[in-house]
Amino acid sequence: MEQKKKKFKLFDLYRDGKGVEKEEIGPPNLKNFFKLFGRKFTKILSVNLYMLLGIIPLAVMAYLFFTGEKTPSVTSAIYPALFGASQVVQTPALAPLFALNGIQFQLPFLTPGFILLMAGIAIVWLGTFGYINVGTTYILRSLVRREPVFMWSDFWYAIRRNKKQGLLLGIVDLVILALLIFDLVYFYNLIGSFAMDMMFFLIIALLLIYNFMRYYLYLMLVTFDLPMGKLIKNAFIFSVVGIKRNVMALLGMAAMLVLNYILIMLLAPLGIIVVVILPLVYFPGCAGFMAAYAAWPKIDDLMIKPYQREHGGDDDSDGDSDDGDTLPDPDAAALL
Repeated sequence: MEQKKKKFKLFDLYRDGKGVEKEEIGPPNLKNFFKLFGRKFTKILSVNLYMLLGIIPLAVMAYLFFTGEKTPSVTSAIYPALFGASQVVQTPALAPLFALNGIQFQLPFLTPGFILLMAGIAIVWLGTFGYINVGTTYILRSLVRREPVFMWSDFWYAIRRNKKQGLLLGIVDLVILALLIFDLVYFYNLIGSFAMDMMFFLIIALLLIYNFMRYYLYLMLVTFDLPMGKLIKNAFIFSVVGIKRNVMALLGMAAMLVLNYILIMLLAPLGIIVVVILPLVYFPGCAGFMAAYAAWPKIDDLMIKPYQREHGGDDDSDGDSDDGDTLPDPDAAALL
């Protein structure tokens, strides 16, 4: 009987992953991070492509906002009063004030069609942001736990299993981020008094805390069957109890950006401008991996292992707990 020849496929999204490596890397410390990071780097870059899907709507809105039709406008609050005074009387003191406060800026011309277009893109972003984070977090969790990874199927599997909460958490997450960033810019422009300075630094502190909370929110969502209130409560607690690992992950992300900035300063004078867009190639995926590597051991120690001991599961000391995809009991899982 003639044997059929296998067809060669260069890109096969349904091909099996390589499986778990035989060699153990060891405990999740800084030294072993670099070992695992190097071993999983190509997969991290693949995850980065999925993460870029969550940035595309923002990039489109920014492009339309800054390149669309413009109209001249003044930003000084006292310009209308000065303009009215200039129509009544002209004085030597009024002229320089009028000139200084009458400086015009080109602002986007917000037509009804432009507003509807931006609103439509924003709705698409709200509807997909959570799902993209759920799918990529599931893959990153598997990479951190040294489990076999199937990029395409794992991404959609995580989304299917977390349809409702993934959508809800994505909307809440994006709204909170938008409010915090808006407040940061708002109070930055009001710096000068003690009260406004304190508000500015308070917003920075809140932004840092919420950034640390985000390390855990989506990881817990794809691991436990928890209501939204417990997800947020546990994420806040983890942002405090895991502060050392959280700060190390943040420093790692900052180091990547600083390195890319140095490359821009060195290569831009030579006409090499590709480094300007280089962070889009690697930064979202690498930052997500750092956050997952920092957060997962704390979740494993404080939620999974106690759950396993209580229910007679295995208590793995190496951080590779075989807890399955989702722990079903919210009350038993939310041990914090």
